[in-house]
Amino acid sequence: MTSRVLAMHVELRDLESLEPEDVQRWRRLAGHAAEPNPFYEPAFVYPAARNLTERRIRLLTVVDGQDWAACLPVVHRLRFRKIPGPALVNWVHTHCYLGTPLVAAGRAAAALSVLLSHIRGTRRVGFFALERLGEDGPVARALRELSPPALLYELGERAALYRRDDGDYLTLTSKRARELRRQRRQLEEQGAVRVLDRAGDAVAVERFLALEASGWKGRAGTALANAGHRAFFGEMARTFASDSRLQLLSLELDGTPIAMKCNVIAGGGIFCFKIAHDETFARYSPGIQLERENADIFHMTPGAMWEDSCASVHNQMINRLWRDRRRISTVLIPGAHALGRVSRMAIREALHVRQRLGRQL
Repeated sequence: MTSRVLAMHVELRDLESLEPEDVQRWRRLAGHAAEPNPFYEPAFVYPAARNLTERRIRLLTVVDGQDWAACLPVVHRLRFRKIPGPALVNWVHTHCYLGTPLVAAGRAAAALSVLLSHIRGTRRVGFFALERLGEDGPVARALRELSPPALLYELGERAALYRRDDGDYLTLTSKRARELRRQRRQLEEQGAVRVLDRAGDAVAVERFLALEASGWKGRAGTALANAGHRAFFGEMARTFASDSRLQLLSLELDGTPIAMKCNVIAGGGIFCFKIAHDETFARYSPGIQLERENADIFHMTPGAMWEDSCASVHNQMINRLWRDRRRISTVLIPGAHALGRVSRMAIREALHVRQRLGRQL
């Protein structure tokens, strides 16, 4: 272990205790992370913590001199899934679709080694659970190379786009492509059809909320217009828009949105957040029409190398439409003490049950 690694240390602090200079360190880390994750940036975590939960959210950091080498928001739980025992878990709330820690580029192995050594030695924690980890990047790779390695609990694939020179990102059959062109022509017969990026337009944010609430999410009570979700979305969207890192794509008929899609940009990636459409125009497939436009916009976005759908692995619509896949996992790391040994046995039993049932994500 080098002297640089020895100089690193771990801190666990409440979000409210962070000073402005700490937030600046956090932002610098996010801007130079080995893997981008906008869901763990201050612009996303703070509005979520203020509006979406009453849990005590804490930030686990690896401090390296004047900089942070790693950080992630965490919560304590008495059990994780059906595994008994006190656990430290990365905070993955209802609108957080990626749980990969922010780790400084070039320092993933050293920072994660220090971080996990600290967690394994914490006697009040039986195990550490890391959900929605991007499995194909340097962070997961570093976790696999640590000794002992993290235990893989779940693994699945969700739709993604990876840059192609030919711009061919969608898997439409000839029949389906013809049908979408026919629907587009019929829609254009109703009026002027345009696709615009309304990022930074406060009115467009409200229109998105109204559009989403008008559909099945509104009827199910899961729309962003409900309770603190509206405040969270508004604050998050304003902050990312101010950094030119928000896309609020709008498919409009005579100036009225009939489908809208919100994406956030981090590093070389675009992360899909929410999509909504006007169900009264369902016969024209406005959501699919906008997804086709989204693929073209991705191809034209400077610096964008991939796009994460952030969708469920079981989302058949996006799985049929998008050509590529991204692997997402959950890994568990037992403590290196008596409680950790008990947790390891409980994890082994849970894995045995999952394998017997053939479960994935």
